[in-house]
This record gives sequence, structure tokens and C-alpha cells, in this order.
Amino acid sequence: MNLKPPGLLLAGIALVVLTGCSSSTESSGSGATAQASAPAFTPVTAGTLTVATVFPAPGVMEGDTPQTLKGGVDWALAKELAKELGLGKVEFVNVNFAALMSGQVTKYDIAVANIITLDKRKNVNDYTDCYYAPVNAALVRDGKKLETIEDAKALKWGLLTGSVNEAFMLNTIKPAEDPRSYASPVALTAGLQDGAIDAEYISLQRVSADALTGPLKGKSKIVLLNPKDPKALGLCSAVQLPKGSANTPFVNAALKKIIDSGAVDTWVAQYVTPLYNGLDVTSLPSVTF
Repeated sequence: MNLKPPGLLLAGIALVVLTGCSSSTESSGSGATAQASAPAFTPVTAGTLTVATVFPAPGVMEGDTPQTLKGGVDWALAKELAKELGLGKVEFVNVNFAALMSGQVTKYDIAVANIITLDKRKNVNDYTDCYYAPVNAALVRDGKKLETIEDAKALKWGLLTGSVNEAFMLNTIKPAEDPRSYASPVALTAGLQDGAIDAEYISLQRVSADALTGPLKGKSKIVLLNPKDPKALGLCSAVQLPKGSANTPFVNAALKKIIDSGAVDTWVAQYVTPLYNGLDVTSLPSVTF
């Protein structure tokens, strides 16, 4: 889910990582030995984890201001990462998503915003390993068929401009007719409601809500549409850091501990699953590519 609400574009300032060294001298009869201290996570602001993000984002970063953020997978992850890294405070900064992805935003420690690791993003930012593979789905108007990839190729699709789903549709599924591109989820849903498109392709939580709206209620069907190996195609969320950050290995190690503890699965069940509006995901028809 690539939500791009306007936010605060931070001035780009290179992150300086300080490496502290200490030395001690021991008399051993043969000389002195210098011992360097081990490197550690170095935040932009001492004692604080500065988190670049985009909100509100249901299920991911819930709240309208930094002061009212109170839930979401990425919100919980940032809090836990701060603990693992030994930092006592978390500061959330709402930024422009496009600027964040393009590497223009640099004065932050980590960024979490349901960020999918695309190659073009890796060229200008650094990323940890994946921690979450979101579930995407198609909402298809009645009378249209989606049971196979060949069916998908024959549909008239609506997609969010610049989204990962748009990239998958154009580069992997390759429909016969050029999909329509929409600037917002609201515009995308409107296109499906008025029949300008046959189907929309977006997150399952969004699709499940759209299926209950007036013209589509009882006149559309939900079909899961995801790659067989999400991580191989880049359909997974990772923590972003400024390009060249020396902090990446420390964040990655902390992230692994959190994943291994099962916390991410717990947060998904707590914050994302309820947004499916009671759908049993295991019972939904599914097409993989």
C-alpha cells in the first residue's frame, strides 16, 4: 500500500555516524595494547529514534498527528526497534512519500511507511531485510471473470499511480489493454463504481472496504492477486535508512530479533486483520503470478 499524502519535506542533511574509540594501556612486560570500542547505532538526535513516516495509514500508522499516533504495524515496530537499539524516545515525522522514496529526505534514522523494496528505491536508499508481506487483492465488477492470469490479462484495470501494484501489473501480468492510472484510492474506487474499469488492484484492506460501498455492494467480488514468492519480486515491507548509513546492520539485527519473537505477526493480527471487515482470507479465491 503506497499512500502518498502530503507531509513535511525535510531538508537533506547527510547523516554523520560517529565512531567512538577508547584505548587502554596494559603493562604486560612486552608492550601496550590498544583496544577500540565496538561500533554502535548512532542516532541523528542523541537518545531518540527519529522515524520518517507517512500518516494516517490504516493498519500501518494510525493517527493524524505525531502526538495522536496510537497504533499500526509500523508504529509498533518503530517503538520496539527503539527499545532494541537502547533509545528512550521515538520521534515520528510526517514526510512526503515521493520525496522519501527518491532519497531527498535524509535527516532521519529510519523510515517505516509500508515501504516496498523496489530496485529504483534501493539505488537511493538503504534497506533492511523484509519484515512483512502485505496481502493485495482485486475487486472485480460482476460479469467479469478473474480465475487465471489469462483472465487478468483480459481485464480493464485501474491502478494507483506509482504504486507497487502498478509496477507488477505492467511488468509481470501485462494486460492487453493499458490500465488506467488514478492519483488516489478514492478516484480509483470511483472509476470502478462508474464502470470506467473492470477491476481495481490495491491492498486487501482497501478492497474489502470498497466492496461494501453503494454501487459495488453485492455487485463485485474479491480475488486475491499476489506473486507466488513475494520477497523475490520485492512485494515486502522493509525498514528504510539513508543511503550509506552505517546504522543499517544494527537495525537489521534488531529487526531480526523482533521478527523471530513473533511480534510482527501479532501486530498484523491486531491492526491489519480487523480491516478485512470479517473476511476469511483463507476462503477467498486466489490467483498467483
